[in-house]
Amino acid sequence: MPLVASAGLLAHHFLGAWNGDRRLRLKYGNEWEKYAERTSLIPFEAVLDGRQKLDIREFMKPAYIGVTAFIVGLSKAHPIMLRAKEIIPF
Repeated sequence: MPLVASAGLLAHHFLGAWNGDRRLRLKYGNEWEKYAERTSLIPFEAVLDGRQKLDIREFMKPAYIGVTAFIVGLSKAHPIMLRAKEIIPF
């Protein structure tokens, strides 16, 4: 069953990406083609091919930093939370 579900999700993703590209190509024409040449459906393919540059400054936004700090904080606090669960009666 997980294999069938995974195949369904992959098919859904690729069909959705194809349909989105098709609609944008019809709507924006040549401008979309120029954009599509610089990007890729496969993660980091355009960066590895040299069509895009990976700029670390793009990831230094307050929201990204905040979410990262929150996740790291939760990871560090996880043992404390597990110990507290044993002490606090529910």
